[in-house]
Amino acid sequence: MDSSQQTSAIRTWTCVIFAMILPFCGSLFYFVILKESKVAQGLYASVKVFTVVWPLVAIYWIKVRRNHASDRPTGRHVKALPLGALSGVVIGGLIIALFNITPARDYVMQMAPRLRERLEFFGIHSFGTYMAWCVFLAGLHSLIEEFFWRWFVFETLLTVTSQPVAYGLAAFSFALHHYVLCWQYVSPVGAIVFGTGVGVGGLIWCWMVSRQRTLAGAWLSHALVDAAIFVVGYQMLFA
Repeated sequence: MDSSQQTSAIRTWTCVIFAMILPFCGSLFYFVILKESKVAQGLYASVKVFTVVWPLVAIYWIKVRRNHASDRPTGRHVKALPLGALSGVVIGGLIIALFNITPARDYVMQMAPRLRERLEFFGIHSFGTYMAWCVFLAGLHSLIEEFFWRWFVFETLLTVTSQPVAYGLAAFSFALHHYVLCWQYVSPVGAIVFGTGVGVGGLIWCWMVSRQRTLAGAWLSHALVDAAIFVVGYQMLFA
């Protein structure tokens, strides 16, 4: 590896490591350190803006050629949707079933008061605002996460390391801030279980993106899984 290649690799690792760590650090501040402060709301929004802007800035800086969605045949996106729908329905259905027909319901219901408190802190006070929040997260936010974690983090890692390492790092970093999120509502053991489940989902979506060469299937799967989680949230808060 010559000096220019070494410089390019260092830049790439710097950009992707920063991307993997910052959402986790942000979650520590707005969920733990500043959780009772109004600053937490602004910080939360800032981290979401970062996940949209940073990949575009970083890709320009490191000058890695990426296969943008606009460069890909439309048919590829459409062909990815059935697997996305199937995986999303299966995973989402399993989440809803586990909540409704297993003892896990009693454990999860313990989160309800804390969940209601945190939603109210972020301005979600009614069924209407809850539904609007769910539509945003399941629709747009899931796309943002796929763009950030799969299109940028995972596919950039593939340019500087082996495929198994890229899968592992992308899934683990995706799970990290979810560990912090889950820790706000359940015991550390429960947070590890739920957060690891998120990491497994990340692995599945990495595989789909790698296999299908489009975000369409992973996005649909992610959106359906999020929708199932919000169904459980509705049962916890309003049913």
